[in-house]
Amino acid sequence: MRRYWQYKQRWRQISGFRRWLLPGVLIGALLFRGVAMAEESRKPDFSSQPVPDYATMAPITINYPLTPPLSGKITSGFGYRLHPVTGERDFHTGIDIAAAEGTPVVAALPGTVTEVGYDGIYGNYVRMSHGTNIETRYCHCSEILVEEGSQLREGERIALSGSTGMTTGAHLHFEVLADGLLADPASVLEVHHDA
Repeated sequence: MRRYWQYKQRWRQISGFRRWLLPGVLIGALLFRGVAMAEESRKPDFSSQPVPDYATMAPITINYPLTPPLSGKITSGFGYRLHPVTGERDFHTGIDIAAAEGTPVVAALPGTVTEVGYDGIYGNYVRMSHGTNIETRYCHCSEILVEEGSQLREGERIALSGSTGMTTGAHLHFEVLADGLLADPASVLEVHHDA
């Protein structure tokens, strides 16, 4: 009971505009917390989903430095997610790195361009082989700057980022294959996740 009187006395000391502002701030904070909790509860939990046969969640080791194909934040990671276009559960086979249309994309490792093409989902893409067991793919490009058979150094320009194929906007979809299995590119790249 004593605590109640202390609060009541403090409330009497608050005057004018502040007296009306305080309840609004408290109500706003409670509403914001409720919306944030509801949003968090809507995120699906795919942690119990089996990994597809064509992918691995195991960390991969590359014995030489890997250059990020472009600077930017990861906006969609490797693994299960709700597809931003279809809204369906989907295994995301690479990472999406935010980039403005026309941002230069570079080879992450030295290697050979093994395929250049267009796909309805990936849009314009480049596939590279980097020796023994590593391949990379660069997708949704607005323009391809290399040809099949080109020998490239690490950091050499191969394309310009874009939004071709099935996308919600300009970005680079980047994949790494180790021994023929898709692996998480973020595990071998130093790029920042979108928080």
